[in-house]
Amino acid sequence: MTSLNIFSHEKKSERHYIFTEGYSHEFRFTIGVVVGDDKIFVVDSGMGMTGDLRTYIESVLGTGKPIVCGVSHGSIDHAGSAMLFDERYCNIRDEWMLLTQAFKVEKRLNDIAGFGLGNPEMIEYGRKHMLDSEGTQFRWIEDGDVFDLGGVQLEVIALPGHSAGSVAYYDREADICFTGDGINHPAIQIHNLDLYYNTPEHRKLMPAFMELPTDGTELTMGECYAKYADVVRRFVDKVGSDVTLYSGHNNLAQTIRTAHNIIEACEEVAAYRIENDMPADSIFEYQKNTPQKYHRVHWAGNTGIVYDAAKFEREAAARATA
Repeated sequence: MTSLNIFSHEKKSERHYIFTEGYSHEFRFTIGVVVGDDKIFVVDSGMGMTGDLRTYIESVLGTGKPIVCGVSHGSIDHAGSAMLFDERYCNIRDEWMLLTQAFKVEKRLNDIAGFGLGNPEMIEYGRKHMLDSEGTQFRWIEDGDVFDLGGVQLEVIALPGHSAGSVAYYDREADICFTGDGINHPAIQIHNLDLYYNTPEHRKLMPAFMELPTDGTELTMGECYAKYADVVRRFVDKVGSDVTLYSGHNNLAQTIRTAHNIIEACEEVAAYRIENDMPADSIFEYQKNTPQKYHRVHWAGNTGIVYDAAKFEREAAARATA
């Protein structure tokens, strides 16, 4: 099978580029590239269904500098090609995703079937060309870490919620931030907040600023969404009002309004104002809605948050019988 052109890019400034990897006209992944005097930094790396990402980046920017990669979180559609780069960084709270999910062949094929809208040509292309990324080693980063690329710095900001270890990368001087899926438009998937905020193995790794209970007390579903509103509010305080955002599944520039919408939506869900929310089904067969697990989306402005309504119903039922 001949090579498919799954990459595109736009130059935003002398130092900032938005590369895009796509498996259908609808589902495309943002790959931020920041050019320093000494190093090039790649934010996220797509699915790794080909080994061509670094080659494509170098065809635009040249081969004269080391290239390092920092992923916003440990999902396959963000960490898939990280092995191609000289150094790889992730937050340790997502180590479990890298070890158990991200690089598993069947998981990757299931995901490309979803992102590729079931197109047989794309599925077969992925099957034949995917990178063997099993065992890729990462260095661990944390909130507040700074990458000095020479003439430009990237600050790490924790956004635990979409995944336990989600982070953003912020160029403070240029006022540009790559948010991965932690702040995403038009909708952010945060249906596992209770897993990350309540389960002991995840909670023990959460950053101190979360101020989660230390006595084992579990947060209610509403409290979980109020907590994520606080996480995003902290992010807003760090980046200010004039920042340009690029999220993981939308390569168009966004304003801080996206973050404010997410805060508002989380606060409304935290107040259990969810009775009229519409279904939010999945493109992935293993995430399809069932009576035991069904997702809904709550909109604030033009940005939505996706949550698992079944968990709210089970919580209500438990309260009724208590």
